[in-house]
Amino acid sequence: MAAIWHMHYDGCVGIVYVIDASNLQQISCACILLLEILKHELLKSTKFAIVLNKTDVNNSVQIAEIKYLLRLEDICLHAEQDITVIETSCLTGKGIKDLKEWLLRICS
Repeated sequence: MAAIWHMHYDGCVGIVYVIDASNLQQISCACILLLEILKHELLKSTKFAIVLNKTDVNNSVQIAEIKYLLRLEDICLHAEQDITVIETSCLTGKGIKDLKEWLLRICS
């Protein structure tokens, strides 16, 4: 699907980029895709919500380590876009209200 994402960038107000925090094998791929999206010319003023989902899953890696592996602090510091990081669990509902509020804020 990532190969066709660029076809939907024009006029985009916000992007919700969801990362499965329980799948460590995909973290590096998620980071590379995120960096490619952030550098796209049509998205320079687009707001981003980076959603770390499945934060309720018990695994040996803490959310702080996942953020480090993704280089989220550096990305948020140096990206031209306004980036919000939201930790969620669709199972428990954690962070869903924050994501809903973010969506309402950027759409109004």
